[in-house]
Amino acid sequence: MVEDEVSERRVFLDVRDPASMVADIDAKRPIFVPTRLPVALGSLFILAIRLDSVGRALELPMRVVGRRLPRGGSRLSAGVLAQLVDPSHPMLALLREVVAGRVVDLEARIQQQQRLPARACFATRDEVLTELRSLDEHDEAQVPIDRLVQRGDRLALSFVCGDGDLVATLNVVVRSVHTQSGRRTCLVRQLDEGTAAALRALLNAGSQRQA
Repeated sequence: MVEDEVSERRVFLDVRDPASMVADIDAKRPIFVPTRLPVALGSLFILAIRLDSVGRALELPMRVVGRRLPRGGSRLSAGVLAQLVDPSHPMLALLREVVAGRVVDLEARIQQQQRLPARACFATRDEVLTELRSLDEHDEAQVPIDRLVQRGDRLALSFVCGDGDLVATLNVVVRSVHTQSGRRTCLVRQLDEGTAAALRALLNAGSQRQA
C-alpha cells in the first residue's frame, strides 16, 4: 500500500473551498501547503485536511514537488508544493463526495473509511505471533501502539519485531486505549472478513514452515 511508504510527518491545512482543491488534484496541479517545516523535495508526508465544523481531518499521502521560501517584506507564506501520491486513495473519494453534497455525517464517514497507519512493536517474532494468535482465536488482542488513537479508529496496523522487521500489516479497529507504566497500548479487533482471511493465511504459513 502506498500509505505504508509515507512518512509519519503530518502537515495540517485548513480548507474552506474543497471544490477548488479537488479540481487541482484531478488536474494534477500541485497544491500549495503553507508550512515552515523543513520538508525536502521528493519527500513524502501526510496532508491532514481540516474542513469547517469537522473535528477529524481527512488525511492524504502527498509528495513534495516544490518549495517556496520566505522572503523579507513579502506577503507570501513559506511552504511547499505537493501532489497526491495515490489518486485512488479513499479519502480523496470521500472529499469528492463532500464537494458533490452527498455526505451527511462527515465525521462518521472519515472514521469509517480512514485507515490510520500505526505500528505495534515487539521484542521478538514469537511475541508478535502470540498476539496474532489471540487476534485469530478471540477476535481481539492487546498491543503496544506508536501513535495516539481513540476508540473506533480504524488502523492499518503493522506488527514489527526486533529492529523493525515487518511480520504483517492488518486492518483492525480500536476497542479501547490504555496506558500502563507509561506505555501506550490498545485493545484491537479484526476489522472484517478480509482481515480474518489474511490473518489465518499468515498463521497457517507460519505453522507449515515450523513443520
